[in-house]
Amino acid sequence: MPDIFFKCGWCGKHLVVDEVGVGLEIPCPDCKKIVVIPKIRFAHECPQCNERLILAYTMRGETLECPLVDMKSPNWSVELRT
Repeated sequence: MPDIFFKCGWCGKHLVVDEVGVGLEIPCPDCKKIVVIPKIRFAHECPQCNERLILAYTMRGETLECPLVDMKSPNWSVELRT
């Protein structure tokens, strides 16, 4: 199953979980507050690796680190504007 990218509504930390976790409550690894893994999401294609990423609507306008692009590359983030 694909991963879902979303952010903590309390501290803004970017989080990634497997799609099977939709609707579950988990603690944020940074602020430790409980967040719900969102159901509402959209697909965005990484312009570097062409992988289809599943994102929560709260990720609009955020810069996302694609987990499949080599981290040593200077252009490994994607700004979401959809």
